[in-house]
Amino acid sequence: MAAPRPAHPATTAYPDDLLQSERDRRNPPLAQASAAEGAPSDSVYEGKAGGERPATDFGSALSPIHGRDVLPGPDPQSRGESHWDAPLPIPLAVTAVPGLVLRTLADAGAFVSGRYATLEHSAALQETAHVLIDAARLGTDAAVDSASRHMAAYLAAMRMS
Repeated sequence: MAAPRPAHPATTAYPDDLLQSERDRRNPPLAQASAAEGAPSDSVYEGKAGGERPATDFGSALSPIHGRDVLPGPDPQSRGESHWDAPLPIPLAVTAVPGLVLRTLADAGAFVSGRYATLEHSAALQETAHVLIDAARLGTDAAVDSASRHMAAYLAAMRMS
């Protein structure tokens, strides 16, 4: 029997994502403390996140996902994503943000959108966002469980849990 594969192997990262992640580590895109204040109506990324990307100029790491950079975003029902309020099987504590616990798909979506921490531009971030969107669309226990596992793996890979 083959050994299980890691959730997000480094080989899935695009070269420009690896380069951008390194730049973000040296010069974070913005001060997250001020971004977390107030009602989350827009992306916390203002303009260019962490500088220009080699291939494209995106507002955030999530911009390539259906042209948006905030999850769940406004009017999720019109996109068939009516299950953002589904609870995660196990709440995920984010140790990098004191007191933050992700309890629902919407909590995870807000976190992935960069509401509470500067997130690296990576294939893992984008894959996690896609899995969260699929879970919000389907709402099945299996889809929500998969999204929770991806979120936990992403948090562990980024050393935030």
